[in-house]
Amino acid sequence: MVLKKLYEKILNSSNSFKFYKKQYKKLKLENTNIWKDIRHKDKVIKDKDNQLKIKTDQINILKKEIELFKSENKLLLSENEQLQQYKYDMQKLMDKSENIKNQYMQTYKNLTDQIETLTSKSNKILSYVEFSQVESSNNFDELISNLEKNMKIKKEMELFKSENKLLLSENEQLQQYKYDMQKLMDKSENIKNQYMQTYKNLTDQIETLTSKSNKILSYVEFSQVESSNNFDELISNLEDNMKIKNDENHEIQKHLEIEQQEE
Repeated sequence: MVLKKLYEKILNSSNSFKFYKKQYKKLKLENTNIWKDIRHKDKVIKDKDNQLKIKTDQINILKKEIELFKSENKLLLSENEQLQQYKYDMQKLMDKSENIKNQYMQTYKNLTDQIETLTSKSNKILSYVEFSQVESSNNFDELISNLEKNMKIKKEMELFKSENKLLLSENEQLQQYKYDMQKLMDKSENIKNQYMQTYKNLTDQIETLTSKSNKILSYVEFSQVESSNNFDELISNLEDNMKIKNDENHEIQKHLEIEQQEE
């Protein structure tokens, strides 16, 4: 009878040990799976951190490009101011050239009128001299006087012709100057148009880069918040699971100790 009870106790103790051993293996497996899950989630977090780092590097590159575009834009604005000043100076020169040309044309007209008047007078005097020579040789003093006047008129005519030639030369120079000024104005206008097109292209690029940068920044900020929240939640869940498993392990250990004491 005693042996039978002892056998039953041993049998029950053995079954209980098997049960707890089975529970222990089960908990150990769960614990292993938990750590696998922890490592997996830790890898996911690291991958996200790497992605964030890549995005941050991209943002920094974009920022540098934006600063470069701003610098180039500032340079172009400075060049545009210089072009505007250049255009203003050219316009002043053109106006001055136009005024000089108008003055010359008026002077040329006045001289031409004077030459025509003098020529007419000279022709009249010559006719008169010829007539006087034919009519009479008695009026010698008058003839000499008329000849002297005629010579004086001829000298004045030669002087006017010389001045007229000089004015014609100056007029050619003015025309060339005007032509050169017009070329400079056209060149200035072309440079201005090129600048405006370049400025527009750069402005469009800056707007595009700014938009991309803002989108990436928004994404990074959102990702950082999401990553932080997920990480905190993950740690909290892991701590809870570890606490539960530790409690279960303590209970199993406690039961095993009780069983051993009973034996």
